[in-house]
Amino acid sequence: MKVTPFGNRYLVEQDRAEASKHGLAAPDDMEEQKRPIGTVGAVGSGVTDDFIKVGDRVMFSELSGQPVTAVGKVFILLEASQVQLKIEDL
Repeated sequence: MKVTPFGNRYLVEQDRAEASKHGLAAPDDMEEQKRPIGTVGAVGSGVTDDFIKVGDRVMFSELSGQPVTAVGKVFILLEASQVQLKIEDL
């Protein structure tokens, strides 16, 4: 089964790793909070740039997106504007 979001959306497989484990700096009062980070599983047909592609790791707003279960996994369906940053290895 292939799942493709419509419009300017991303389907992200969420994990709950802390941002600090990925080399991102967080303010002191946020150190213990977990950041919503995930891997892009599909890119919508309305996304016109190729900055974020399938397989990229991204961070997004805590309360954003809609949970979707597909192909036996739980994804978050996000509008492009809800993706806050792309995480790359240095």
